Amino acid sequence: MTVLLAAVFGSRTSTILTRRTNPVMTMKVSLFSVSIVLLMGMVLLAKENARLIYLYYFLYGVPAGAFYAGQTATFSSVIPKGQESEFSGFFVNAILILSWLPPLLFTIMAQNKISIKWGIATLVIFSSVSVFLLQMMEPWDRIRESAQDPVSKSSEECVECSDIEKTENKSNENAKSGDIELN
Repeated sequence: MTVLLAAVFGSRTSTILTRRTNPVMTMKVSLFSVSIVLLMGMVLLAKENARLIYLYYFLYGVPAGAFYAGQTATFSSVIPKGQESEFSGFFVNAILILSWLPPLLFTIMAQNKISIKWGIATLVIFSSVSVFLLQMMEPWDRIRESAQDPVSKSSEECVECSDIEKTENKSNENAKSGDIELN
């Protein structure tokens, strides 16, 4: 419950950060913050202090809420016009395919009596890899431009391809109607 309440504050934080920067930066900052909080959790959970655990839950919930709000804002901002359905399906599938691995590893480690510190360390690794992959994205302005203009430059340069297709279609129509001479 504490994490969910903190996520509400995190989504508000995401809104403020996104207005000042962009949604991708919001995701980077929130994932980095999640990594820091997870590292703090490795220390807090070793002491098993009941009062500190609620503070930890709150500190984890804020960047987690900011991440999910930033993720949705990023996705909805970069969808090319007219392709919302296809990309929404791809987005949901990608999340379902990729989201099971960190909790599975954590659970396997916990069930095999491996210290919770190592389980949390695997979560830190996944968040760090995510930040690294976000760093490899194009600049936000370029991403937004490509979303506004869904026609790629390669298809604009391929005017000859469409002329060839028209000629082939005309030949096929003539062949069906019997207007082509047979040699």
